[in-house]
Amino acid sequence: MHHDAVPEATEPIDTHESTPTPTSQDPQGPVRDLCMSVFDRWRCTREDGHDGLHASGDDGMSATWNDGAAGRRLRWR
Repeated sequence: MHHDAVPEATEPIDTHESTPTPTSQDPQGPVRDLCMSVFDRWRCTREDGHDGLHASGDDGMSATWNDGAAGRRLRWR
């Protein structure tokens, strides 16, 4: 079995070598145009920075939620 050499603890590790530039700092990067809020399996499909409730829908199902529910999951009993 082949193992790659592990750097010694005193050797610096270059963590920035393959780290991409964050899109917020990359002028050529993609522009985020959709809201990033999620609730359970739903991702908001409204524009970024919108007012009011978050909303999502597909295949005849839909969901709306406020900022207090963002990032949470539903519990089934």
